[in-house]
Amino acid sequence: MNLLEINDIASGYEGLQILWGVNLRLEQGKLTTLVGSNGVGKTTLLSTVMGLLRPWQGTVTFAGQDVTHLSAHARAKAGMV
Repeated sequence: MNLLEINDIASGYEGLQILWGVNLRLEQGKLTTLVGSNGVGKTTLLSTVMGLLRPWQGTVTFAGQDVTHLSAHARAKAGMV
């Protein structure tokens, strides 16, 4: 079962698009790492997944629940930490 699913996420800052159609599936009980060079969008992706940035498109699903439009506080309360 996928604990976290990121589907077709696009996001950025003040009109500057950083993420373009990112897809990622994290399985429960598996260790997953996110690696990349400086400036490729790792922090932007995590900020979008955690609700600190609103995605321009796409969805974030946690434990089968669509959390795309929930606040960061609500996501943390749902167990996303």
